[in-house]
Amino acid sequence: MAGMTCTTTEILYQTVKKITFEYLTDDAAGTAGGTTTNMITGCLQRVVFDYGDADNLYDIVINDSDGTDILHGNGANLAQADVVKSYSDGLGAVVNSTLTLALTNGGDATTGKVHLYFTG
Repeated sequence: MAGMTCTTTEILYQTVKKITFEYLTDDAAGTAGGTTTNMITGCLQRVVFDYGDADNLYDIVINDSDGTDILHGNGANLAQADVVKSYSDGLGAVVNSTLTLALTNGGDATTGKVHLYFTG
């Protein structure tokens, strides 16, 4: 019985900041979660869902320190065709906040990545 894991990679010292959550869902619950180490500031310009082998219609929320989903619902009911969301889709911004990934309905022991690109 495998447990959930999530590794966060944070590239913050560039014009565009990139945060990557790489996950393995729990084999019983189909969930995964993780939190950034650093405080993030910026406007979310793009999010790329690398679904790996996750089940269709999985859900991803990225909450800031105030508990607000900076994806503004753009991570709901994701399918393999839902790969990229951009600023025009209504993505949010954060100021001096950690970010927390909450994935549900991902299937048993599936892998994938979520890449967040910030400016500012």
